Amino acid sequence: MGKKLSTPEAHSVLEAAQKHHARGLQEQAQALCHLVTYKKLRAEELEETHSFRRNALIKEIY
Repeated sequence: MGKKLSTPEAHSVLEAAQKHHARGLQEQAQALCHLVTYKKLRAEELEETHSFRRNALIKEIY
C-alpha cells in the first residue's frame, strides 16, 4: 500500500495554518473597523463645513 497522507503531524500543520489564516482575517477586520470609525468621526467633524470643502475633505478621508 501507499504512504498514509493523513498523519497527526500533517493535521497539526494544517491546523496551525488555518489558525494563522484566521488570525490574519481577524486583524484585517479589526483594521477595517478602525478605519470606518475614523471615517465616521472625521465626517461628523465636517458637518458644519461648506459643502464644497466638506466633499473635498470626505474624498481625502477615503
